[in-house]
Amino acid sequence: MRSDDMSSKLLFFLMLASVWILGAFSARADYASLANGFQLHVERREDHSSVVRLFLAGGGYVDLAPSQLVGYEKEDAPQPLPETKPAGVPNILIMAGIRHGLDPLLLKSIIAEESNFNSRAVSHKGAAGLMQLMPETAEWLGVKDFFSAAENVEGGALYLQTLLERYRGDLVKALAAYNAGPAKVDRYQGIPPYAETQNYVRRVIERFNLEKTKK
Repeated sequence: MRSDDMSSKLLFFLMLASVWILGAFSARADYASLANGFQLHVERREDHSSVVRLFLAGGGYVDLAPSQLVGYEKEDAPQPLPETKPAGVPNILIMAGIRHGLDPLLLKSIIAEESNFNSRAVSHKGAAGLMQLMPETAEWLGVKDFFSAAENVEGGALYLQTLLERYRGDLVKALAAYNAGPAKVDRYQGIPPYAETQNYVRRVIERFNLEKTKK
């Protein structure tokens, strides 16, 4: 190889390295603290007349009422991502919780029981994704891609919100309906006499309570 070719290639790689290094040191790590005790990792914010728009580090944005945002911390240098409260609650659950008035820890507990956090999970009955949506339920909710984490969680959160409204905030009935269907809950006026559903409701609530104690 000619020396001028080697020099050109070396210069090219040095330029790439410089861009990467500059990008790394110019990255921002802003953190928005919410009234529900969680934090969002964001790139920037925009203040509008009635909402605060947060642009998320992973892409997309969420609009919040000013009362939902209790603090905003800007960092000029890259900082390690602080633990959420509690750790392990990603932005996707926090955002779905905000939109549908649900505790993100409840969504996390349901996902743990439904799919063990496997976004590609499919049950023998055909339920799919993180929140194990049945095809007919997903169609009703407008979910087109079962295996999109964001879309699946959004659909599952909307469905749970609908069930909670149907049962006037009764979490036990809503969880039972999520597992066995509203018709069965209405028929028995509570948790149906099925071991699977009874164990499901118990495990989700136990996990939810455990998650809450970590805060």
